[in-house]
Amino acid sequence: MSGYPRPDGFVRAMFAGQILGDRLLSFPQLHAAEAVVVDKLLADFQSFAAQKVDAGQIDRQDHIPDEVRRQMAELGMFGLTVPREHGGLGLSTSAYGRVIEVVTGICPALMLLLGAHLSIGLKGLLLYGNEEQKARYLPRLATGEAIAAFALTEPQTGSDAQSLHTTARREGSG
Repeated sequence: MSGYPRPDGFVRAMFAGQILGDRLLSFPQLHAAEAVVVDKLLADFQSFAAQKVDAGQIDRQDHIPDEVRRQMAELGMFGLTVPREHGGLGLSTSAYGRVIEVVTGICPALMLLLGAHLSIGLKGLLLYGNEEQKARYLPRLATGEAIAAFALTEPQTGSDAQSLHTTARREGSG
């Protein structure tokens, strides 16, 4: 984050959207070809964000402008970890981490959009979906045409998925 002094503490830096990598154990380096893709993606995103992303306004209005979401989609950000054969960029977890780090420093709300979409939203499909499901859903998720989500809501549950009591069963065509 240019213009801001580097926070002294690791946690304080995290809250400021900075990861003090020199204070961590070594993180896997990106392969050269992947680093080129990530560097270009981040440069394009940062250029766009400098002109069009107002993190404060997004927070105040509790709304991400459609133009911002569309630009992120055009850059391929919704398909970071989706395999190439399903329309994504097929990037590694290390590359995903680098992108999330930069996006968080610019606008934490955009990080939450991406993080929820790419992790808890579509990760189950990546890990456990059959090929028919992947072919059907991943291309739309990779392009940002559809946004993946995870719903967890019961009064007694909070964020404890193990405590869910609701079940789903087919009745007729629903």
